[in-house]
Amino acid sequence: MTKDQHESDYKTLIDKVLQGDQISARNLYDRFSSAMYQVCLHIIRNEVEAADALQESFVKVFLHLDSLENEKLLPAWIKRITVNTCVAMVQKSARYRMEPWEDQISHPVESDDSVGDLEAAYEADLQDVNSCILQLPERYRLVFTLYVIENYSHDQISEMLGIAPSTSRSQYLRAKIKLIQLLKNNNKNERSIQGIFPRTIAAI
Repeated sequence: MTKDQHESDYKTLIDKVLQGDQISARNLYDRFSSAMYQVCLHIIRNEVEAADALQESFVKVFLHLDSLENEKLLPAWIKRITVNTCVAMVQKSARYRMEPWEDQISHPVESDDSVGDLEAAYEADLQDVNSCILQLPERYRLVFTLYVIENYSHDQISEMLGIAPSTSRSQYLRAKIKLIQLLKNNNKNERSIQGIFPRTIAAI
């Protein structure tokens, strides 16, 4: 199906859902729920809570579907609702509320260049990386996930989290440094972190 056909299909689907067609509502859910569950799981990292976030996200989708002015933006709109729902759930956690925002990177070896050198030299498999991401402090993990896995910019992340873009950048860099430290303590070396998360060595 071409892009134009997808967009036409979105309009038809939305119109039917707004008319109360339950089959179309189910079709909309089925079309996007699998991908959105993966988004929830990336951000929340708990299967039960990710499933709850998915359901809450689609409740919002159906409640506010009539506010979508451009049907071409349906996939991005649903993802934005899902991400915001997940971020709100993470922010409610006690661990997130107790962690301070750290705006400055002060350690002399913690430059982006030095981190890039470490990343280029280090090898790890995907299971190791995912395991180490789970060990990151909550705020580090959230910014890292939004930036590296979900491909949001620091400006977008700052808007979501109510922080300055510079704070998002510093949290990302701290997350990256911490992740490399965790990976260096792991003995399973199969492929480079650059190959798993190419954006982790991108300029910030």
